Amino acid sequence: MTQDNRESWLNRVAAGMAPLFEALESPLPSRVRVAIGFTRGPQGQGDRRVLGQPA
Repeated sequence: MTQDNRESWLNRVAAGMAPLFEALESPLPSRVRVAIGFTRGPQGQGDRRVLGQPA
């Protein structure tokens, strides 16, 4: 299966995960945005800490 671009792939993943959220009685909102981002780099560059990035 080919995907048009990153956005269409992310939207398909979100749509595919919707039943999982519904099963947990926490349905996704009708409008949801998904994104991929990158952290600023190794820790020590700036004073911001990034959630989910190892120290």
